[in-house]
Amino acid sequence: MKRLLIVDTYAPHEDVDRIMEQVCHVDPLAQGLKYDRNAYQYAKGTERYRPRQGAAAGAEDDIRMRPGVVHVSFELPDNQDVLARVVESIFQAHSYQEPVIRVHHILAAGRVDWMVGAIQIGGGTRQATGRGGEE
Repeated sequence: MKRLLIVDTYAPHEDVDRIMEQVCHVDPLAQGLKYDRNAYQYAKGTERYRPRQGAAAGAEDDIRMRPGVVHVSFELPDNQDVLARVVESIFQAHSYQEPVIRVHHILAAGRVDWMVGAIQIGGGTRQATGRGGEE
């Protein structure tokens, strides 16, 4: 098992490529040694919100509805420095004044070549080679 972070954000469909490009400048979103830029984009939905005092749009009484908003999710290493830089990259690339960004700690299972780094085996620690075995 490997400790990772799941980052979830919501954005208009047309913002996603720009946001993900900026995120990938900070972290390649690797899945093992053979894949990178891994993320999941959920189907479009409708966002509901009401701007309040201090919002760029100004305070409003009516609830706004914005169709075409998607949920984007990706994994990061459990590293606070990387997370802080990724969150800042989302803020810089996102069209919202206050984008929704949620972070969850997870334990992920995978093949040894996916979980490159130190792994626990039979009470001892061994270094994974990244090729499906250990050294």
